[in-house]
Amino acid sequence: MYHGDWRQDVRTGQATLSFADGGTYSGGFLGGKFHGFGIFLYPSGAKYEGQYQNDLKHGQGTYTYANGNIYSGTYKDDIRSGKGVFTRIDGSTYTGDFLENKMDGTGTYVISSDI
Repeated sequence: MYHGDWRQDVRTGQATLSFADGGTYSGGFLGGKFHGFGIFLYPSGAKYEGQYQNDLKHGQGTYTYANGNIYSGTYKDDIRSGKGVFTRIDGSTYTGDFLENKMDGTGTYVISSDI
């Protein structure tokens, strides 16, 4: 179900879109696609809060995984790419470069003292 703004039969502006699988997107639309700031709640319990472009995560955002891990940083075309911080549920963190969803480049990994 879509509840929000329309322009000439196209989803444009602020809205909430609920999917049959239980997922929900609240945020900006442009030309019928997710655009600008938005929040996507996944049926798994995961959550993305950040920038979209053409229905894809693009720009700064934070993804909280269903298991509690968190990535906060840059996305390009739905892929972690650029600078970011990945925090595991055990408290360990990686701060640095990402490429194609992987830690790649210069970074610092700090292991939690709770391990």
